Amino acid sequence: DVCSSDLNYQPSIHLSALEMPVLALYGDKDTQVRALDNAHLMQTLLRNPVSRVEVLSGMNHLFQQAVTGLPSEYFTLSTVFETAMSDAMISWLG
Repeated sequence: DVCSSDLNYQPSIHLSALEMPVLALYGDKDTQVRALDNAHLMQTLLRNPVSRVEVLSGMNHLFQQAVTGLPSEYFTLSTVFETAMSDAMISWLG
């Protein structure tokens, strides 16, 4: 059940107010949170200079290597944590 406050939520207000560093990762095959629509916007909202936005090639919403990126594909793919995802996290933390 979606309440009206959910429909009116403006994440950009909260994201632009963050002072802490943020790592935002997107999969370029994500069909739920499209990198094409969101990565550049996220980069413009994050103020901390240590923040980073990365788009990971070939990954879906669950950061699995994907063919189509569709949710129906999730259970047919490997559930192994992809090294590109962990490498991006380790690099940012390092």
